[in-house]
Amino acid sequence: NESLTPLDLYDLIKVIRGLITRVTDNEISINNNQYPEFEYGVEIRCNSAEIGKAGKINPNICNKFGLDSEIFSADLDWDLLLQNANDNIVLEEVSKYPEVRRDLSLVLDKTVSFEEIRVLTRQLENQLIKEINVFDVYEGENLGTHKKAYALSFILQDNKKTLTDKIIDKTMNRLMKNFEEKLGAIIRK
Repeated sequence: NESLTPLDLYDLIKVIRGLITRVTDNEISINNNQYPEFEYGVEIRCNSAEIGKAGKINPNICNKFGLDSEIFSADLDWDLLLQNANDNIVLEEVSKYPEVRRDLSLVLDKTVSFEEIRVLTRQLENQLIKEINVFDVYEGENLGTHKKAYALSFILQDNKKTLTDKIIDKTMNRLMKNFEEKLGAIIRK
């Protein structure tokens, strides 16, 4: 898509810096450095120890694999990074059971915020609902002057077993019932 802005090394560094600052409060430095696999790159240090590197992949390497676009890469030493981690970091094993997405559209009073929906969802189902996101908000004359519609996605997952349609439907029905009763929502199907 031509309308997309190309990403560069600075975009990658922003992501890395954001990730590392979520893991540790220790000082991070990012300095230019030369690596054979990069046309240009940086070293990433935490507490003066090199924990990683990032850069633009050398065009010769890209050519060998028939890649004609710019490729940026990062390599982080997770063991070293975790040695510098805050005490409040909790690691969980990635679930081997699939996650399921269900979408729902709610028409609500304009005064109801997404935060209220999120809090109610967490109160009702904190185990199976892993994520709740808004992917569209609509306000228009056909809804009424004091109404808005939220298009929401719910990611459900059980870390102990594969979810059945029966469990998913029961969870979503309980959410819908409470959205109607407690938030005055109208469910759009």
